[in-house]
Amino acid sequence: MKFLVIVLALFFISVNAAVNYRLFTNVPTGEQCCSNRGTYNPNTEFCCTGSIGTIGTNDLNGQCCGSRLLQNGQACCNSRSVSNPNNQPCCGNNVLAVGQSCCGGRSYNPESQKCCGDELVGNVISIDRDCCGTSGMTQGFTCCGGVGINPTTGQTCCGDETNGRSYNPSSQTCCSITTNNDDGTVDTRIQIASGVGTCCGLNSRVLDINQICCPSESVSDARIVSNSNNNLQCCGDEGYNPTTQSCCATEDASVTRVLTRSTDPTVNQECCVGTNKQLSLYNPSTQICCTDRGVAANLNERDGLTACCGSTAYDPKANQVCCQETLGCGDSCCARNAYWMDMMLCCDNTLIEIMGANWACCGKTYYNTETQVCCQGVPQMKLYDNGACCLDYHYNDAHYACCAPAVEVDTRKKDDKDDDKDDDKDKDDDKDKDDDDKPYNYVGKQYVKCGNSCCGNNGYFTEAATCCNSRLYETDPSSGFRCCDTSIFDPNSITELCCCDDAASDLTGVCDA
Repeated sequence: MKFLVIVLALFFISVNAAVNYRLFTNVPTGEQCCSNRGTYNPNTEFCCTGSIGTIGTNDLNGQCCGSRLLQNGQACCNSRSVSNPNNQPCCGNNVLAVGQSCCGGRSYNPESQKCCGDELVGNVISIDRDCCGTSGMTQGFTCCGGVGINPTTGQTCCGDETNGRSYNPSSQTCCSITTNNDDGTVDTRIQIASGVGTCCGLNSRVLDINQICCPSESVSDARIVSNSNNNLQCCGDEGYNPTTQSCCATEDASVTRVLTRSTDPTVNQECCVGTNKQLSLYNPSTQICCTDRGVAANLNERDGLTACCGSTAYDPKANQVCCQETLGCGDSCCARNAYWMDMMLCCDNTLIEIMGANWACCGKTYYNTETQVCCQGVPQMKLYDNGACCLDYHYNDAHYACCAPAVEVDTRKKDDKDDDKDDDKDKDDDKDKDDDDKPYNYVGKQYVKCGNSCCGNNGYFTEAATCCNSRLYETDPSSGFRCCDTSIFDPNSITELCCCDDAASDLTGVCDA
């Protein structure tokens, strides 16, 4: 009888590795892990998908099939043990009979049946027929959209075997469009139109000398444009006269526009393409293209108006900057406001007058970098030269560790939190009054713990203890002990095994995690 095994029922599911760990103690000599379900003696027992059983006299060399061992004269079909006296291959959940073939997990007689696309075609059919999709087809026919076409009828295929339709080329036209998708697949659209002609997108028309086909961003939306004077060209899906008009388009050609040029032949006009996909014409000799809006502004090189701010031309050398389409005096921008960097600070889109040397931003306020530190928008006195921030609290990281939780902690001052409530006038007045009476405390202070590392929310020194999944053990890490979930064990012990359900664990059953 198998020895009783005392199990420390300590389970832990690692979210990242998706591995379940379990520690077994008082394990008999020679036993191994069977997943994390238990331990077994490989000389007398088997382990199949976490199930433990006794090896029988007819079992085949420890070969598992589902949760059992295969026996002599059996095969494993879809994790099912089935009788197999003739050593035949599996077909679905069963073994093929001699002379049978497999079609989509079903057995059939290839001398009297046909397998087309994992489907049996009819019960008994002539095996000299061809497959067309999941159906049978007379030899010599053309497979089109899963249907056989008799070529003697004058019909042919518009498309292919899987996506097609039959049509008569003597009186009809086949138009198709192929689109390459981002995932590597290809979509084909077909359209059969009456009459014989040239395709324009999915439209079949007879194009004569007075017509042109203009494709747009989507070829299926192509249009036939009248070209009676034979002087038009395509601009997207529109026709235009290049003698009197210009075709302007965005860089990706997703937007096109036909614009009429000046009647003065001496005026040179070019397209002004805006980042907002607005299109217009401008004269580069007298105007500048303001690409933010796609409009032209008057250009005056004598006055230095060589740059755009919105739709306004300005001189970038005249102590002016463009801040979100707003002109201002200064050398930098703070949101929509211009300012001088040697006179003010821009802290979180808020302008603050500089009070002295070594000043920098800390959230929406400022601090002195020589005497203070900034911890999550909170200025504090610099008490340690090599200190660090624990959330909003400054501490000495030479002897302490910051063991703050992984979740986001709100460390704002109460005034900052109230700013977020200014737009909500329906808050309960009594609750606001209670909040006003609460003093502000540094949230990060409670997470500063003695030690050089953290175990959960507790601090410890790594040279004196071991942390196993947020649980501390006063064990010298150099002693060789290892963690198994929240427990600690000796991997060299013959009576302890850390077992996991990860197939990557080694033969000793020690999980590498």
